[in-house]
Amino acid sequence: MTKHSILFIGLDTHKDYTEIAYINEGRTSQAMHLGKIATNKQAFTKLVRQFQSKHPGSTLYFVYEAGPCGYWIYRHLCKLGQDCFIVAPSLIPKKPGNRVKTDKRDAIMLAKLLKMEMPTLFLSPNLKTKLSVIYLDAGKVPCMISTMLNTD
Repeated sequence: MTKHSILFIGLDTHKDYTEIAYINEGRTSQAMHLGKIATNKQAFTKLVRQFQSKHPGSTLYFVYEAGPCGYWIYRHLCKLGQDCFIVAPSLIPKKPGNRVKTDKRDAIMLAKLLKMEMPTLFLSPNLKTKLSVIYLDAGKVPCMISTMLNTD
């Protein structure tokens, strides 16, 4: 892998385990299923270290679907210096007739969705802002538009 590349990592989170899939920024890149990890801070710290050692100099973008795990994964990954995004389940495009839903497919789909070149809306909570909205624009690095909290 080349230096300063980007990895898009999809997480399908559950209470007990998380499925991991990733795809790099290359045009012909295929999404790879990495496997399952426990849903705890130690496992996510180990995951970040593994990606950093296998892909040195790469920027890691994590994405997961909003759900029962809340924001602790987001906060933990941000504390580790990584970029993390949360997508609302209603914003995930679904093909008509595609009723088979598996954890592996969901993780791969989230990684592909983060990489896709169509504008997609991701929500990213932040302590200093009420809501940060991330727009992914045709192959560019995500740009952030935020609404500041009114502290009056």
